[in-house]
Amino acid sequence: MQKEYGSKKDIFKAFNAISEKQMRKINFIASKQIHGTSYSEPLDLIHEALYRSLTEKRKWPKKVVASYKKHCKQRKKRICNNQ
Repeated sequence: MQKEYGSKKDIFKAFNAISEKQMRKINFIASKQIHGTSYSEPLDLIHEALYRSLTEKRKWPKKVVASYKKHCKQRKKRICNNQ
């Protein structure tokens, strides 16, 4: 069985659906994750996670990850762990 991944359109739609409250939480988590990395601002890390999803360097498995918010959190964590 082949995994189903989110398209660029799905990713943009999900990212734009993140509420202001959710984005503040994502930003707060990113601020904790950037220590010891080359990222100076939480938004840099958030944008890197979005960029990797859109360029398909990292795919968003729709069945495994129910929301882009969770996917973004996982991407940021993996990006920081690979620094």
